[in-house]
Amino acid sequence: MIRDRIARAARRSALGLAGGLFLAAGIATLTVAAWILMAEATDHFTAALTIGLIYSGLGLILIAVAGRSTDERRHHPTEADTPPPKGPPPDLVNAFFEGLGAGVAARKGYDRGRGKPRS
Repeated sequence: MIRDRIARAARRSALGLAGGLFLAAGIATLTVAAWILMAEATDHFTAALTIGLIYSGLGLILIAVAGRSTDERRHHPTEADTPPPKGPPPDLVNAFFEGLGAGVAARKGYDRGRGKPRS
């Protein structure tokens, strides 16, 4: 059981390392191709500046993503951490419904609270 876990971890590490090396070689080749394309279209300074800005921007984005907190408890508190929600105060609810009734009565043409039609 432990040997299987070690073997799987070693296999994942080896494949990850090989993938990283192939990715680095691909990025280097694409960088050279971009350099040739931009150097023919513009001058060497513009090509170097453009490629440098692209890599710097990607590096800053990756650093920002890596620096984000992955602690889920900070963003999503558990039920045990949060107090139960309080209901609305009864006085406020009663006042709301009294006001709602008064508004309906006013719209129908009744005097507020008396139940008699306005004359």
